[in-house]
Amino acid sequence: MCPAATTSGWEIASAIGTMGATVVALWLGLYQWRKDRSRQRDVRAALSKALQTDLATWRQVVEQCRSDFDQKKLTHEQHFVDWVRGLSKPTMPTHERFARILPDLGRPTSTKVVHAYAECLRVAELVSREAERVRGISRDNVQIAADIRPYLDALSNDLSDAITALDPYVTGRKR
Repeated sequence: MCPAATTSGWEIASAIGTMGATVVALWLGLYQWRKDRSRQRDVRAALSKALQTDLATWRQVVEQCRSDFDQKKLTHEQHFVDWVRGLSKPTMPTHERFARILPDLGRPTSTKVVHAYAECLRVAELVSREAERVRGISRDNVQIAADIRPYLDALSNDLSDAITALDPYVTGRKR
């Protein structure tokens, strides 16, 4: 005959204690994970709103330049000089400070945002280079404006795409 296995009260209490500790550890881990995820979501939302503000501000500048050029509001050479100067130095403090966090927004969104910023900087570099080349000759700014104007349509579209891509993070409707 086989001796009957006997379980002592200490063994049962130890097993119940182990199971309880495991449940508590899992619950604490899940709680911390949710807390971290919520904090990351808050950071992404704040960053997205700030990026959207940068992009929208610069898009307004581009739209105003397009409108002024197309409606022939640039009537004097000094207007062209100011127009060129206005496009030569985009101010985008959020991107400059938080560019390393952009990958946290996910590949599709961060790609559109980085592309829009890169296009802003590229157009500004083109304008600056041309303005530097003709320094002091204000009538050449008329030609610079005519040369740069076609780039503004694509730039405006890129900015709009990036602003739209950030919407789900700003509104909190992302996954």
